[in-house]
Amino acid sequence: MQVHSWYFQQIDEQTVLKAALNTRGSAGPSGLDAELYRSILCSKNFKTPGKELREQIAILAKNMATKHYEFNLISPLVNSRLIPLDKDPGVRPIGIGEVLRRIIGKMISRHGINEIKEAAGPLQACAGHGAGAEAAIHSMREIFKVDETDGILLIDASNAFNRLNRAAALHNIQIICPEISTYVINTYRQPCRLFIPGGKEIKSQEGTTQGDPLAMPWYSLATTTIINRLQTENDKVKQAWLADDASGAGKLDELAKWFKTLVQVGKDHGYYVNGYYVNEDKCWLIVKTQESAVRAKEAFQNIPVNITTEGKRHLGAVIGSKSYKDTYCNEKVQNWKKELETLALIAETEPQSAYAAYTKAYKSKFIYFQRTIEDFEEYLEPIDSLLFEKFIPTLFGREERIDLPEDLIALNPRDGGLGIEALTGGCKYQFEASLKKTQIHVDTIMKQENIMKEKIQMAKLKVKLMHP
Repeated sequence: MQVHSWYFQQIDEQTVLKAALNTRGSAGPSGLDAELYRSILCSKNFKTPGKELREQIAILAKNMATKHYEFNLISPLVNSRLIPLDKDPGVRPIGIGEVLRRIIGKMISRHGINEIKEAAGPLQACAGHGAGAEAAIHSMREIFKVDETDGILLIDASNAFNRLNRAAALHNIQIICPEISTYVINTYRQPCRLFIPGGKEIKSQEGTTQGDPLAMPWYSLATTTIINRLQTENDKVKQAWLADDASGAGKLDELAKWFKTLVQVGKDHGYYVNGYYVNEDKCWLIVKTQESAVRAKEAFQNIPVNITTEGKRHLGAVIGSKSYKDTYCNEKVQNWKKELETLALIAETEPQSAYAAYTKAYKSKFIYFQRTIEDFEEYLEPIDSLLFEKFIPTLFGREERIDLPEDLIALNPRDGGLGIEALTGGCKYQFEASLKKTQIHVDTIMKQENIMKEKIQMAKLKVKLMHP
């Protein structure tokens, strides 16, 4: 389907500037990394040449999004370096693409974000919805509490991003979301070259390219066909997806049918459920009682699914019994405590580095769990004790606790504090804030609606006001 040029008219050199400033990472085959691109495109040292180059990149982006090119013309842009990522166990291939492709991809994905979200729908939470993972967690937790729900089935797919059926996905995206289809077809229509250290290379023939900003939107749109098919054939199961992590909730017999349908439909799209096509039983069925577990074994006879009455990790949070929640959260906290003790040792000789590491990076890891696990403050007391009894005193070369109010220490540095707050105090606020932010999305998933009406209408109104 032809995409009209006016749709991308707003992409200009300032759009390129913003995308370049927000791009990070190492270089592709050309050797030009993100820092070098930012220096050329954004630095005052290259004021005029940088502006001219940004204008040409904007033209290239608009052309690639609206016109079809011979693949040989753009193959240098989409080739990648191939590196192995240790998944313990196993190895996952990662393609490090050109920074220019990342800059262009950011512009295209951001420009079409509303169309992507509308096309993918609210049941696929990775399509750019704000706090999508949190919405999936909250909705499944609430659905599990309902009396009519026998259990929740958590699906694990085998290397899903790299095994996506590229031909089917390229065909479907022209119908589902034509606004970004031309750009995706240009960059994925033929296998690109993946260069291996040592002078060898292989072809990337299936799946998406890791690191491509369009990889996640495209994958979310590709799975929409699976989601809609499952919903059509079995609307009694309530489902929520985050990329390739699928979850379904309902009666046991219906869940078994839903699982079998997913296996059959998924293989046509390159979505292979672990257990059927890979000899690993990573899919879990969480039920509420031992009686339900017995019935589950009958319903899932000869189906490679693990059954538990305790609970299981779900998108980083937890679903299930209080005992499993206690075990999971306490294990998390103990691991964090060991890491923070190591950071405190570093603070003895490098206090500024340790302080920057905690405030700029490390403490942000707690926020996700505060927002997705209810009453998480019950488990965080060991971390707070370590912060105020050891880590903060070590920053100042002291062994005893600093005699200052925690509220004062929590203030931003510009206000005279350290910006280090007690984690237990912020849990309720973070959890309630997450519930409020995701309320519309959670309600939509619980009702299994295909359109998040209020949110989409508000987004379109905002765009209309900005660009009348």
